[in-house]
Amino acid sequence: APSEDEIVAIEAFIGDITAETIVGGSVSGPTADGCSFADSSCATSAPGTASSLEFTFANCLTAEITDIQISNGAANGNVSSLMSFADSELTISGTGFSTELCENIVKVGETLCAVSSATADTIVCAVDAAEITSLGALPVTVNVQNNGDAVQKVADDSAGKLYVVPKIDVIAPTTGSWAGGSILTLT
Repeated sequence: APSEDEIVAIEAFIGDITAETIVGGSVSGPTADGCSFADSSCATSAPGTASSLEFTFANCLTAEITDIQISNGAANGNVSSLMSFADSELTISGTGFSTELCENIVKVGETLCAVSSATADTIVCAVDAAEITSLGALPVTVNVQNNGDAVQKVADDSAGKLYVVPKIDVIAPTTGSWAGGSILTLT
């Protein structure tokens, strides 16, 4: 994230037609079902001019992910320190998170990670084993509603990705012919 806020002019086009800018309209944020949006009062509002609308990219609203740990469900491996089974629990450390659970949207790849606790510097979430569809490196991301995406400032690239490995709990049947031919069910 840059060290200073950046203000940019906002324009909208449809083809070659520029949308009319009406400065001074009422400002209202979106509303979420059963959840408010994170406090954004730390940002200096873009003042706008008589002929333009402006948006401020605010450093104080940019959450940071500094560490991700597997608090439950870790798997052994040598690809990354973040190797787990699909039903793991993650602890994400950083700054700028919301203390309201529903204001933190955490994803592992494209799969939502159910947030069970949140403070300004720690989020704990459970990975949904039924929804994980890839065994590759899945980026862990956080979006604080109405503030935006968190920046990853982890030790290295693999430290920000969860590597999901398969897990076999049961083999049935457990006995069979020496000559082979048994059909095994792995679950």
